[in-house]
Amino acid sequence: MRGLKFQRGMSFYSTLVMVAALAFGAYTILIMVPVYLSYFTVRDSLDSLTQITGGEKVTAHGIESSLLKRFQVNAVAGVKDENINITQEGNQFVVTVDYEVRKNWVGNVDLAIHFSKTVKVSTP
Repeated sequence: MRGLKFQRGMSFYSTLVMVAALAFGAYTILIMVPVYLSYFTVRDSLDSLTQITGGEKVTAHGIESSLLKRFQVNAVAGVKDENINITQEGNQFVVTVDYEVRKNWVGNVDLAIHFSKTVKVSTP
């Protein structure tokens, strides 16, 4: 039986495995952070639609055009006009942005991240 002086801490291989796991996790986070920052911009753009006031007439085309301009100004990638669905229910528009972003992860494996956000825009 070995004494306690031989049983100190992690071995070199255990440390190597731990560092590799942490590096792999950090790599995954670095890939996902820009995608989520982009989604937060999409969410904020949609939430700002609910604050439309004034006497101007709100149309589905006007809402879609406004959203696409905001996405272009804020450099949002992954959201196209076919990902925006606008329907009218009574005196309000229901705006849904439903899209998926794929990022190359390792080799031929991709990370697929799906986002969906819905807001209701009241017409004056």
